[in-house]
Amino acid sequence: MLTQQLDPNASVLGFMWGWVNELAKHCETLYVSAYDFAETDQLPQNVKCYRFSYAMLPLTWLRLIYLKLFKGLDAVFVHMCPMFLVSVAPVCKLLGLPLVLWYNHEYTDFKLKVVCWLSTRVFSAYDEGCRPAGDKLVVIGGVGVYVPPSTAERSDNLILSVSRISRSKRLSTIIETMPQVPNARLEIVGEIYDYQYLAELKQLASDLGVADRVTFIGKVGFRNIGEYYRRATVFVDAQKINMNKTVLEAMICGTPVLVMSSAYNNILGSFRDFCQYANSEELAMRLNRLLTLKGEGEKIGRILQERVEKEYGLEPFINRMTSELEKLKASA
Repeated sequence: MLTQQLDPNASVLGFMWGWVNELAKHCETLYVSAYDFAETDQLPQNVKCYRFSYAMLPLTWLRLIYLKLFKGLDAVFVHMCPMFLVSVAPVCKLLGLPLVLWYNHEYTDFKLKVVCWLSTRVFSAYDEGCRPAGDKLVVIGGVGVYVPPSTAERSDNLILSVSRISRSKRLSTIIETMPQVPNARLEIVGEIYDYQYLAELKQLASDLGVADRVTFIGKVGFRNIGEYYRRATVFVDAQKINMNKTVLEAMICGTPVLVMSSAYNNILGSFRDFCQYANSEELAMRLNRLLTLKGEGEKIGRILQERVEKEYGLEPFINRMTSELEKLKASA
């Protein structure tokens, strides 16, 4: 496996810790190569870690050759980093190693098309997760949702959004609703990618007279994120496209969600009209209903939690992934 980071407390990629631990149950040996590691002594004994560096790429090639020829390496799996795949593709092709990319984003460019051409298979959470993959696409479903346990209790009138602070996350849409939801507080959790945008969001909150009810928490390690999900009354995501793992993480914690993207239609089912919104006015209306009728929100949260655990949880997700990898191994 090639991934950028393996650290149980990383704010963005901390969930990979769960992936690796669950995937290791299905492997004789799982080799993980990444830029950055932490707490590797806490991993299962059959997980072996190697640092990845473009500057040391020849060493990675030699390691792949050794693992294939002497350790029976079956496949190479690359998580959300197309250029990692490009860097090892020549050796994998030479060795006849299946090369699998996990990609889950609707953004497409020429480089991604090339990467899909180099891949043996492309795994994604949903049909639109990697458009250039064509018949190589395998829809795994979900993103292996797992949130560390927490003893936090549900709060009243607390709105939560978890995302990095960048314009693509459209956080202004959420802040714009706050004057119309007078009794609510908003917590925004996430690493700051754009300080100018953060300043604009704070100014917007001030201009709307809601600065005292909007809190920017900043980066939170994955180990502690469950506390925020589990005490929120409702979770809000403002992206128009894509399936964000934070929405699924909120669901698996039993927190009702409000979203703009149609990527969640299958999960939401009959709650689609209630849990989706098109603009800040609709968001305000749905927030007021959820915050007023708490029993309704709790019911929605429980049902969505059951659905995500069954279809998108870590164990069924890894089971589906390993099943597809076994098919590749058998056909190699």
